[in-house]
This record gives sequence, structure tokens and C-alpha cells, in this order.
Amino acid sequence: MTVRSAEAVAIHIAITAKLQSNAAAEAVEEDFAVLLEAYLQSIAFEETLVRYNRVSAIFMGTDGVQDFTELTLNGSASGVELTDEQVPTLGEVSITWI
Repeated sequence: MTVRSAEAVAIHIAITAKLQSNAAAEAVEEDFAVLLEAYLQSIAFEETLVRYNRVSAIFMGTDGVQDFTELTLNGSASGVELTDEQVPTLGEVSITWI
């Protein structure tokens, strides 16, 4: 029996968004990263798709976010497919506030 290690796949997220007037960008970014990390951990070894709609829902559910105009996962406005041997990990999160 051969045991293979899981391959980590970094999920890089780029967002252009509007901040609520009473929110601090740094706090929103930190909260989003925590929520996103929890989502990615919850699907590791369970699902083979990082869902675009789920990531957008997590972002919109983060306190301080008013709206977003663009969101990409690994450069694409769609989910990220994984194999059974891959697990998603949080890569770079870049938020441009407008």
C-alpha cells in the first residue's frame, strides 16, 4: 500500500470592493481571511471544488463589506477545481477598496 501526501494548492483571491463607511479595512481583511481559512479547511479531503459563490458569500457576509465589483480565484471568476490528492490553502488575498 502506498500512502501519498496531499498536495497543497494555494488559492489566491483578488477583490475590488466597497467598504462600509464605519468599517476599518484592516479589520475587514483580517476577518475575511479567518472566515476563508475556515471554509478551505472544512472542504479539505471532502470536496474537489473551491466554490466561487461560496467565497463571494463569505466575503459579503464579512462585517464591514458593502459590495464588490470584481472577485477572482487564482485569476479567474470561477471556482478552482482540485484533484482527490489536493487540498486548498489560503494564498494571497488582495483587496482593492474603492
